[in-house]
Amino acid sequence: MKKELIILMLLLSCLQVFAQKERRYVRDGNEHYEQGYFMDAEAEYNRAIELNPESFEAAFNKGNALFRQEKFEDASRTFGHVAENAESMDLKASAFHNQGNSYLANQDLESAIEAYKNALRIDPSREDSRYNLAWAQRMLKQQQEQEQENQENEDQNQDENQGEDGQEGEENEGEQDQQEGENSDEEGEQKDDQGTGDEQEEQSGSEEEGKATAAQMTQEEMERLLQSLIREEQNTQDKVNKKKLKGNKVKTDKDW
Repeated sequence: MKKELIILMLLLSCLQVFAQKERRYVRDGNEHYEQGYFMDAEAEYNRAIELNPESFEAAFNKGNALFRQEKFEDASRTFGHVAENAESMDLKASAFHNQGNSYLANQDLESAIEAYKNALRIDPSREDSRYNLAWAQRMLKQQQEQEQENQENEDQNQDENQGEDGQEGEENEGEQDQQEGENSDEEGEQKDDQGTGDEQEEQSGSEEEGKATAAQMTQEEMERLLQSLIREEQNTQDKVNKKKLKGNKVKTDKDW
């Protein structure tokens, strides 16, 4: 009996040592994060996760560090892992929200929309998720409308080109039947063809310019969004530091 107690005490002591190391790695990661050394913060969070793979707080903080490094795909996977495996419903909702932010920053609008919906299914009171969901839905609608407009323009151009080819074929048949007007008809066709080519070139140039402008606007919108998400994350992080919550958690949204 005495031997069993000694073994149990040793196991508890080892667990306590591991827990202390885990907390120290998380604290070190938070310090690096606050100083803007996000790569170093990620490394410390990884050390904590190696000691305790179920340290979802460390994994959540790692997702934040990945996001600040603009590793959006890695961040979305990390937040997804936390959302699927964490027991805390608040942590799940926060992870889904930040996963949506990662998808949104990576311009994956459909995945972002689904992530925000998952956050709201868990916590319908999340106004930040509701706002970002509406924003992503609006951007997706604009994107789909732009794609539809581009497709309609392409279809219209194809129809016009087919119509011109058919008209030229009829004129060629008429030339074979009327030898006397061949020269004059050819000159007229050359002028018509040249005029058609100019019109097509002008129209094509206009379409390319429109696509470039639309793409540029989208890039500017996404850049503003990224800066907005970072400011939101930093403001929340400041609130977390003031509250000095147990565990020294890094967050991008509501406390958990």
